[in-house]
Amino acid sequence: MGLNESRMHITVNDVPSDILSWAREKVGSNFSKNITIRQEGQVEIGMPWHEADREYWQFFQLVDGKTARMVGDGVGRSGLEGDGVVTGHEVDGRVRIPSGYVLACAGTYPVRLTLYASDDALKPISDVGVLDQFSITELLILVQAKRLKSPYRTKYPDKEYEKLIANGYLASNRSITVKGRNIVEMPELNDKLEKYADENGLYYSDGSMRKKYG
Repeated sequence: MGLNESRMHITVNDVPSDILSWAREKVGSNFSKNITIRQEGQVEIGMPWHEADREYWQFFQLVDGKTARMVGDGVGRSGLEGDGVVTGHEVDGRVRIPSGYVLACAGTYPVRLTLYASDDALKPISDVGVLDQFSITELLILVQAKRLKSPYRTKYPDKEYEKLIANGYLASNRSITVKGRNIVEMPELNDKLEKYADENGLYYSDGSMRKKYG
């Protein structure tokens, strides 16, 4: 896959309404800016990473792109608890995700929604060649928009932002969008930028290209 840990950020518009309703019931609506898909055929369900965290797990069967049907019983796991069992699919610990199903996890610390799906469902972008559609300057703009606060970003000519905004990688105020964040999180991106820097006698760090000293 082209993304870190086969992970992709998505928006509420990409999630079936039934899953959204379930997540809101469990953790409220603040997860809307922290939704990810992980492309994994199996998931290890263990203790939440923090004692203040609570996770809710539920299987859904995909009906179409906007509809999903809840399957079986869900389970809640607290960071303060010692054990737990995922019911409905008779699974304890390692969960296999069948074809056409999504395993949803809504958590409270931080508030989030994570969707686990097998390779045939909800596919994230995985084509490394997508990076070739961007100029080096455009890639640097995206990296800085993701990693640096506005006052610390390099100011480029307005024309350098136009295509990124038009194609949805940046918002009109030049903040990074979910679509742009997925590009920045491709592990191949740093390789591409570091290779360019080496070939041109530059030093690459935190979205900036500088001349090497000496």
